[in-house]
Amino acid sequence: MLLKIFIFPALFASAMAMSSFIMPSASADEIWMSEGKMIQWLESKGSTAVFKMNNVYFYVEDLASASSSNRGTYRGYWVTKTNPQRQCATFRELYGSRSSYTWGRFKVKFIGNSFPYKWTAKLGDCDRKVYKTMEAVPMMQAN
Repeated sequence: MLLKIFIFPALFASAMAMSSFIMPSASADEIWMSEGKMIQWLESKGSTAVFKMNNVYFYVEDLASASSSNRGTYRGYWVTKTNPQRQCATFRELYGSRSSYTWGRFKVKFIGNSFPYKWTAKLGDCDRKVYKTMEAVPMMQAN
């Protein structure tokens, strides 16, 4: 009986520790550089990852629930404070429970065979087609 009390918890803890080596999950501590600007994985909201670059937020659907060892292509949107010269007909969530009429589509494709990944993205205004592409490299590769 005494062996069960001590051995089972030790085996369980070992199995849990090993699972993080085998299948690492996506993480909110990732940082990339793009065009001299830092992009940080700020947090996860359910299965949606929230990235931040200066005052622009990127909401990437399904990325937060993906394994960091198996990344592909994800969709979402970017949003920043409302700009009177650049407004959409509808609003989107802006970080901090606010909303904004300045947003657009965002499609990101992770590149490489292992973590940390580079990525490329396509951005558009509102629901319109892509107008810009961007590339990002992990902070440790940006130097």
